[in-house]
Amino acid sequence: MLGRYGLAQADRHFSVFLSHAQTGLSGQADLILEGKDCLAVVEFKASAAPLAENHRLQLAAYAMMAETEYGKPCPKAFALFVDRAEIEEFEIGGVLRKAVGGNVEAMRRLLRDQGFPPPTPIRERCVDCEFRNFCGDVF
Repeated sequence: MLGRYGLAQADRHFSVFLSHAQTGLSGQADLILEGKDCLAVVEFKASAAPLAENHRLQLAAYAMMAETEYGKPCPKAFALFVDRAEIEEFEIGGVLRKAVGGNVEAMRRLLRDQGFPPPTPIRERCVDCEFRNFCGDVF
């Protein structure tokens, strides 16, 4: 079963609360796979939509927090789409890690300035968005 994650053997940790002092982030990862020398983060998604950039950022943030918690590198993440029984794998590289930091800084600026992020220019995204009921400037 772990072969699809590229691990011969790993301990499985479900619903793991993580935090990261450097970024000030915290969250709950669906699954952390702890191998002998490395980790992998797995997020369960119940969506027909493809994996979006915000999901990649979420998983990269979880990977960074898991590395701090477990003291091992987390070079990969996986999104397991429950509804369609597919797994998407991607690398947690430097560009993605830097993007997490940049987004955290942008969120801090919005909070400090009491601003709102701009709505997406692609309204089709709003149909499957988990936040559409809270977005007052789109609907």
